[in-house]
Amino acid sequence: MTQASANPTTVVSNYDDQLAYLTNVSACLEKNQVGHEDNAAILDSVCHEIVRSLRESSLLLTIKDTSLEFEKIIPFLSEKHVESIWIVLKGSFYKLSEQSSSSYIVEALVRHCFDRNCISALVEELTTANTFSTLLWSKSGSHVIETTFLQLERIYNQKECAVTRRYIYDTANVLAQKVSEEVKGKQGRAFRNQSTVTVLLAMSRISSAFQNVLQILEKGIFQLGRDSSALDRDTFLKQLGTNSLTCRLVEGVIVIDYDFVMEELIMKDQPRGINGKFQLPNAITELPFEKPVMHLLAKLLFAAPLTGNFALPELWEAILASFGARLAERQHYGVLFAMLERILSIYRGECSGAASPSIFPFLSCVQSRIRHLIWEKPKDSPESDSKEVFHGISHKLIAETLSDNEVDSKFGFHLLHLLLQVENFDFGAKTIKKSQVCIKRPVINEQPDNSVSENDKPILLDFLSVPSDVMRRIGFDPEGSRIVQLVASLLIVQDEMNPALDEDLDENESLLDKCTRKRKIRLTSKYLLFARFLRRFRKHLVELACDTYGSHFVETLLGLAENRPELKWIIDLFRANKSMRQLRSTAPGRIIIRKYELEVRQ
Repeated sequence: MTQASANPTTVVSNYDDQLAYLTNVSACLEKNQVGHEDNAAILDSVCHEIVRSLRESSLLLTIKDTSLEFEKIIPFLSEKHVESIWIVLKGSFYKLSEQSSSSYIVEALVRHCFDRNCISALVEELTTANTFSTLLWSKSGSHVIETTFLQLERIYNQKECAVTRRYIYDTANVLAQKVSEEVKGKQGRAFRNQSTVTVLLAMSRISSAFQNVLQILEKGIFQLGRDSSALDRDTFLKQLGTNSLTCRLVEGVIVIDYDFVMEELIMKDQPRGINGKFQLPNAITELPFEKPVMHLLAKLLFAAPLTGNFALPELWEAILASFGARLAERQHYGVLFAMLERILSIYRGECSGAASPSIFPFLSCVQSRIRHLIWEKPKDSPESDSKEVFHGISHKLIAETLSDNEVDSKFGFHLLHLLLQVENFDFGAKTIKKSQVCIKRPVINEQPDNSVSENDKPILLDFLSVPSDVMRRIGFDPEGSRIVQLVASLLIVQDEMNPALDEDLDENESLLDKCTRKRKIRLTSKYLLFARFLRRFRKHLVELACDTYGSHFVETLLGLAENRPELKWIIDLFRANKSMRQLRSTAPGRIIIRKYELEVRQ
């Protein structure tokens, strides 16, 4: 270790020693290894070094390694230190901001602007001559402008700040006007430029606090079809399918002003379709069906209200009607899953421990539009009874996804995982009734119990009767493994909520032990449902533990068994000599041995 790195208060001039010194200072500050008095001395020396480097136009600030270290140290400087730096920064602001190796320092200083003097100096530098225009279209400079907008928002939202909110509001407006002037008439170039989109996104983020900035975004940048210099609306919409930057920009505005985007950019002058329902314009439906436009549609769905103009169910219907079966094509699964999860997350927010009727429109759309991929449409159920419909769809989905190899299981598994979460976390985890569990084998000619509807039975119980070979396939599948992990955890909860099932213990044991006694698996009434579920895997548990995806399920089982003495037999099963030999032969197995300490110490 050099002398410089050993003593952080010593300032040196040699570059290598200087880098070592700065590295040591930033490390000490981040780890709070320096006492209060030493802290002040160190920060004074660093501030002095920055000021000296600025006055002498030292290369120290323009070299990436030292620039990054300065960036780490600046947040520890006092406001007085930062103000002294801004005084001498004026002559070097443009040069440092334009270079990628030194813009880190300027961004750090911007994030440390809190008083009027520093903010005024920053805005003065940005708006000098052609500085703003040049920085806006450059990668490093745009990040400085972006950081400025975000810092203004941060100050504006503080409970106590050194400047008035009106001052921050006016400052943000000045900079937003500068952006608008630069981009006006150049939308095509701006929407394809990473630098300008970075700044515009920052503007869209702060516009919730600064409505004037939002108006500049909407009226100045999105002057679609209003004058000859504006970007043609259809051309703009077509760009959405090929340019992710354009989509990111519009996404930023969607969150703030959903109605504007729908009325001005998407649905403007678009006539209502059949039965008065709105349809997406051809400029969108004819787009290449790529990720940018799908992410935009997902964002629209996420921002859509549940009622009112362009409400979520109506928008979802329009998207399904416009894109049809293309939504279910394999290459778009990732985006479709994101859309499904976002829609369900909206519905989840409306559920309060009981069945919510708002889940019905989504499930209805799914079953009617992509049923060719997963299921045939079940018999119509009353729309008012959404939970009945929910269970009817879910039972059908489980039956087809788990039993038919021709069904595309990846989609089925993923949607099934979502439906399980909706039932157990959104409708509320209801205790499974004894009458809903088929405890004994049915007797021939016995009258069926009509008191329990099939659609009233929790979908969780469907997993207790899946054939062993099918369950093995599910456990090895990346999506299927997530399903069985969730099911195992939910069944444990049900068993612990429902001690009444042990009334028929004799019948349970005679049924369950028949296939398990040879392997000396000890079953107890307390975890009856969980044990029945594990029966589905029979001899495949150790085999699953040796698989990349199956091992995740086994880890879930071992985690559940760790603090439950009644489930110690699961750990014993894997500690058996034959099981340990198999586990040691694979990487996933060895990880499980180490993680759960399966090696029995002599």
